Amino acid sequence: MATRRKGGANNEPLAEMKISDLETIRIMSDPLRLRVIQAMSADVDESWTVKRLAAALGLPATKLYYHINLLEKHGLVRVTGTGMVSGIVESRYAITARRFGIAHSVFGSESEDGGNAIAGLLTSILDTTRDEILTNVAKGTIVSSEGEPDSPRRLTIGKTIARLSVARAIEFRQQVEALLKAFDDDHEPDGISLATLVAIYPVES
Repeated sequence: MATRRKGGANNEPLAEMKISDLETIRIMSDPLRLRVIQAMSADVDESWTVKRLAAALGLPATKLYYHINLLEKHGLVRVTGTGMVSGIVESRYAITARRFGIAHSVFGSESEDGGNAIAGLLTSILDTTRDEILTNVAKGTIVSSEGEPDSPRRLTIGKTIARLSVARAIEFRQQVEALLKAFDDDHEPDGISLATLVAIYPVES
């Protein structure tokens, strides 16, 4: 089950969708389906055909129909319209939410299935991020911070652990989430696409 919040008026994508169904989490965890979601999230205002997605991902369209159907079945993408192309009905799709998250009830589950579903999603997200970074370094899309310190094409990556008061920890999380939301509606046709992966989590002292 996906819990929808904040948005959805007319055909606008929802601001947030919380997923509590383990099968939907597994569907989303597939690396290729995750790439489809990411591609569509980069342009939420447009309708995507399977052929357009295939071109964006560098894959044959025949490889995507099964995955798109699964994403639609589980409410992660939706059909926005259809049209006739060379005598064949072609569907147009859009992402259903700008952000997807896992419902608190899934984290509260002590079942092995719940842990495996979350582990699968984390593995896909981290593997996809690694592959995107390595691919774009090889292409020269990502530039050196030493050569171009002010370029928006720099890679910013790091891991830190800070010991904060409860109040400061809450403030930190709120500021990061507010910053991400502030750029949700930005869509500059002549701009560049920036991917952001953020993880804020407590660790044992």
